[in-house]
Amino acid sequence: MRLAALMRIARVQTAFDRGQARITFEMALEEAQRLKGRERESMLQLARLIVAAVAPDLLDQIPSGSHGPKRQFESGMLVKTMLDHNLTDAAFQYVSDYKDVSTIPLGYFPNVIQRMKDDEPKLTLLRHATKAWRKMPDNHSRSDFLHIFQNLWRLMPLDEAQDLAREIVRDSLDRPDRATTAGYFEGVAFTSHREHTLFGIIHIVQHLDPPLAESLSAGHEQLASAIRRFPHGWESIFEESEERRKQSMATGAACGGGFGMAGNPKDKPYMMAMMQASKDADYRPAIAHALEQYQRDIDPNSPNLAPKPVWPSTSSFRSILYQAGKQIGADAAVYLDRVPEDDLRLFAHIELEAALAGLPELQAMQSMYRPPQRPDR
Repeated sequence: MRLAALMRIARVQTAFDRGQARITFEMALEEAQRLKGRERESMLQLARLIVAAVAPDLLDQIPSGSHGPKRQFESGMLVKTMLDHNLTDAAFQYVSDYKDVSTIPLGYFPNVIQRMKDDEPKLTLLRHATKAWRKMPDNHSRSDFLHIFQNLWRLMPLDEAQDLAREIVRDSLDRPDRATTAGYFEGVAFTSHREHTLFGIIHIVQHLDPPLAESLSAGHEQLASAIRRFPHGWESIFEESEERRKQSMATGAACGGGFGMAGNPKDKPYMMAMMQASKDADYRPAIAHALEQYQRDIDPNSPNLAPKPVWPSTSSFRSILYQAGKQIGADAAVYLDRVPEDDLRLFAHIELEAALAGLPELQAMQSMYRPPQRPDR
């Protein structure tokens, strides 16, 4: 508990004194390295997330226990944390040095690129993403690369961009097609993953190799249909989107809105309460749901044996106090009295201070471990 608190306190200190924040974090990390078992794994996972906000250059000193999709999710969260804390140079260095193509966070490359002022580092990331794309299996990360290429291809020398566009076309044609479901506005739908991919870069091919673009259209029915609707592919979609937006603003039409939620269905009432609290500034219903989570965490018949800093209820109390602090300021401290246990109250208080210091909310970390029940003998 003390080590997790110190790490989170170190993040708050970054708002005032980065040097002291680093000292606090390194002190906690040194002790965390000496832990054993599940506690060590949990604390090092937390340390990797927080070090991205405090001192990203220390990341290499903290081993990651994640692999495959979990490692990819973690790497993406590290990039997001760096950017949220305005550590753009560190985020650029992290993604540009990333070597494991199976977990490279290509989906977050555009987030880094948007922060870059000069074209040269943008081109560096595009070329790095290209090398990763050539080696990675056929998964969603390949689509992430296409989004990067769509936006940055003009930064490449003409010959290089032309060769890469042709390579993407060949790669798509050589791979077995598979079913997909995609569409744009009215009347454009794709059930072929290959043709959807080709449509994604057809505007680039039209610029760089018009005869190839014509031959692709002639040989693919869904692609041809989409081009009739959007003659220049994504360029046409963007232009129409902008026109619709301007018309909507001119007529005063209300923009559509909504929200999405993901996670344990049992937590839906809590998430709905948080949505309502963001409107009426009353966090008592959300606290009530967090207390229900707490009862599940301490259930004597099946307690959550994960470390307390990563209990779902701990995360909920932290988030409630952070959001309340952002919305109503120091007066949100009134909710601390509703948090059970000094330990959970401490973590909630730290997040309240983070909100008052103007820091972004840190990605929640939750864990639940309930040992299997032994059958009665």
